[in-house]
Amino acid sequence: MSGLKGVPEEKAETSKISYQYMTGKDGHYLKKRTRLFDAVVKVDVNPDLPVIEESATFTAQKIPYAVLAEAIAFFRAVWAKTGAEAIVLLWFDKGQWSVHAPAQIVGPASLKYGRLQNGLTPVGSIHSHGAMGAFHSGTDRNDAAEFDGVHIVVGRLDRAVPELAVALHVNGKGFDLEPEQVIEGLPVAAVKEDDHPWLEMVETMPKRASNFHDFNEEDEEWMNMHEWF
Repeated sequence: MSGLKGVPEEKAETSKISYQYMTGKDGHYLKKRTRLFDAVVKVDVNPDLPVIEESATFTAQKIPYAVLAEAIAFFRAVWAKTGAEAIVLLWFDKGQWSVHAPAQIVGPASLKYGRLQNGLTPVGSIHSHGAMGAFHSGTDRNDAAEFDGVHIVVGRLDRAVPELAVALHVNGKGFDLEPEQVIEGLPVAAVKEDDHPWLEMVETMPKRASNFHDFNEEDEEWMNMHEWF
């Protein structure tokens, strides 16, 4: 039991009431004593306990991008041949990260795979989304619900540097992380387009002008309002 707080037992005689909050296997309980009864009843919360937020922090050695590049090369080969997704499993043994491809049946938006039998337990997975963006779909999260570890999605294989989405899964709960929190040596282009730090340097032209040859006097005035150098 925990959280045994309330009116002290020694004051029960003068206050004629005492209570204690208890935490059991299936929730919180209030033990209450008055001159008429002793009772234990279930309650929604224990007000004597602090509010705790769920969280997860990646604390292991970061995954070298070179390891991720092995997976990406495999994903490109599968995508070029079949137009399908693919998966590799992550291992972390003696301080070294590695990836291995299990036997798998793949499709354009789904796949099934078996766990490798090499004496090691995988600590995560990396799978591809073909030319789609990198995100953890509902299916991805369900698949990882009973697979504690690091799960990475690689998207936009049609680009020189694909997009990445990273999550830690613990006891069925997924925690989204930034790729740089888990992966070492990321190329700049691995940052998602809408998160690129240089976007703040860009302002869109007036919609009237699709290129410089279409500028009129109003557009020229707009240009003159900005200090470019």
